[in-house]
Amino acid sequence: MVAAVRPYLRGVEWDRREQEWMGPRPMTPDGLPLIGWLPGRPGVLLATGHNMLGLMLAPATGRLVGALVTGGAGDAAAGTADDGTAAAMAAAFGPARGARRYRGALTRP
Repeated sequence: MVAAVRPYLRGVEWDRREQEWMGPRPMTPDGLPLIGWLPGRPGVLLATGHNMLGLMLAPATGRLVGALVTGGAGDAAAGTADDGTAAAMAAAFGPARGARRYRGALTRP
């Protein structure tokens, strides 16, 4: 990482660094984030699993979360993946997707 950053941060004394830290990048098995209401847990809204795309997906995630919280996403089950509506986005990225697709892969043993 230092080698990749070195050309962009001139004047940093890289050899004198004492600590390095890197945060985890939560990722789902299919690489798509989980955004939506957690089935079976009223009041719990997930927006996680963005992996290294968190900053790039933040605006779209924020809009979807806002629509879910205010009811603007309508019935997520009614949307299709290509109709471009908030309901479609909620259906495509909803946590129920993981439960259907991975049957336990998203939970810890």
